[in-house]
Amino acid sequence: MNGSSVVAGAALFVAALSVVSAPAAARLAGADRQAFVESSLKSCSDTIHKNNPKVAASTVEAYCNCMAEAEADMTTDADAEYMKAHAALPPDYRGRVQALAPACNAKAGGK
Repeated sequence: MNGSSVVAGAALFVAALSVVSAPAAARLAGADRQAFVESSLKSCSDTIHKNNPKVAASTVEAYCNCMAEAEADMTTDADAEYMKAHAALPPDYRGRVQALAPACNAKAGGK
């Protein structure tokens, strides 16, 4: 599996993490946003390092930072309310997160 595939796969993991992170943060602002981003960043990094330790640390950091910030930016109050009420992602959420991956992969130097 190449680094680009692993990095793209991490986007899905970050989305799944939202189920845990977002309900605790009804609004992604201030300390709640910071906690969301930090948790997403750590989970993304851990997952990539575990699944493909050959991906350069700088690439993982750039990709995961981008994904965590972008996901926090796109997560609306309505998304957080949905996650809290249903303990699940909104129906379109995974697709919106996946759409973030190409730009973050490019920022991280991937193809």
